[in-house]
Amino acid sequence: MQKADEHEHRVEIPAQRRIPIFCVTVLGAVTSFVLFWIVHEWEQKSQRSEFESRAKAITNAVESTLNEYVGALLFLGDFFDNSSVSVTRQEFTSFVNSVLPRYPGIQAFSWNPLVTAEKRSSYESAARKDGFFRF
Repeated sequence: MQKADEHEHRVEIPAQRRIPIFCVTVLGAVTSFVLFWIVHEWEQKSQRSEFESRAKAITNAVESTLNEYVGALLFLGDFFDNSSVSVTRQEFTSFVNSVLPRYPGIQAFSWNPLVTAEKRSSYESAARKDGFFRF
C-alpha cells in the first residue's frame, strides 16, 4: 500500500516547464562540443606549428653542417687542381692532417692516385721507399 501512496505523491512536471530544461541541457551539450572542437583545433595547430618550427631548425642545422663538409671536399679538390705537379703522398697526408681536425664528421680522406700500367713498377718502388714495405 505504501507504493501506491508514493505514486500518488509524485509530482508531474508539465510539458511546458520541461521544454526550457531540455533546451538548456541541449544548448549546454552543443556549446560544450563546439568549445571542445575549437580548443582541439587550436591545440592541433599549435602542436603542428611547434613541430614544423623544430623540424626547420634541425633541417637548417644539418644542412649547414653538410655544406661545411662539402666545402672541405671542394677545398681538397682545389688543392689537387691547383697543384703545379701531381700531389705526393706526403703532401696529401700533411694537407689532410691539417683539415680533418676541423671536421669531426669526416672520418678520413683517401689518397688513390690513378696509376697507368707503364708507371706501376716505379709507383710501387716509390711506395716501398716511403715505408710501405708490403706494397
